[in-house]
Amino acid sequence: MKCAKLLMKTEKESLKLTENKAFRLITEKIKKSKKVLLIGHRSPDLDCVGSLVSFFYVLKSREKDVRVLSDFKHSAWTNFNNPEISRKVSREFNPDLVIMVDYSNRDVLELGALKFLEKQNAFIITIDHHKKHSQLGDLIYIDDSIHSCCEILSRLFFSMKVDLTEKTRTALLTGMLHDTGIFAYYPLTLKSMRTIIRLNKTGEEFQKASLLSRSWNRVDDFVRFSKYATLMKIDRSLGFGLVVINNLVGDTGSLTSSISNQSIFIREIKSILVLKKIKGQRFFRASIRSSEESGIDVSKIAAFFNGGGHKKAAGFQSSMSSVKIIAKVKELIWEQIKNSKGKIQK
Repeated sequence: MKCAKLLMKTEKESLKLTENKAFRLITEKIKKSKKVLLIGHRSPDLDCVGSLVSFFYVLKSREKDVRVLSDFKHSAWTNFNNPEISRKVSREFNPDLVIMVDYSNRDVLELGALKFLEKQNAFIITIDHHKKHSQLGDLIYIDDSIHSCCEILSRLFFSMKVDLTEKTRTALLTGMLHDTGIFAYYPLTLKSMRTIIRLNKTGEEFQKASLLSRSWNRVDDFVRFSKYATLMKIDRSLGFGLVVINNLVGDTGSLTSSISNQSIFIREIKSILVLKKIKGQRFFRASIRSSEESGIDVSKIAAFFNGGGHKKAAGFQSSMSSVKIIAKVKELIWEQIKNSKGKIQK
């Protein structure tokens, strides 16, 4: 399998890439390419969609034949008015360059991506802001000190001296604001502030991005969110919030992340786990968050279940029962709390 070989070949090399070197190599590959395929993760959030949308517009401005492989029915896509994006990826489409963004590990790549890549000889680039896990590529660039993939892409496009359109700037800002909770989850660094200023040329881009990152597409979505939020239970000894949703029907969009993202603003809650199981599926999707002051690294908890994410926001899938998942998550939280107390005492 081409992808497995690529990871073995590039895992050490990817760790040596500086931003300048990575951007130079990526720019060179883009210049030489004619057909490009963009791929994100399953159940795309606004950072993933913002990354795909902005890259599509940038590549189109360079007169590339660009296609996007993603779940376009997912609610995150409806936030962008982009009917011009090429969504058909047929067997006849043979890209010479594949760019994969924001996916943390190969298991969460868009469905069909790995099978498609097995039959291709394209040069593969991964750009990600998640910790090194099982990302694939001939060139892998990861910067987990940056809190959104859209911010990395903004810096890439600046280095390419691209004249970004308002649509592109708004898409990039939306991804940045979504993944940082409009910088409620993470500090606003000087580097991020400078990026925002460059993207917010008219002032309207930031406003539109803020609205997109907070908006609900339908009344039904908000009603459903409110309904399931009432299921929350809390273990006050841990400051641990829990929501379990069974037998969901239809497209639930980003329901789990919406509940966990909003719940972490409740001061009583130090960490929150939201589990959902869609009717007919044999596994739970989990969204887990922790507050800034908790000191809990939820990416380590997600990693136990072969998931991924960041220190304060992560996700995973598991075929374990909800009872076993909850027990294990609480055990891992207790371990982190005990370890942190031990360090303080020393």
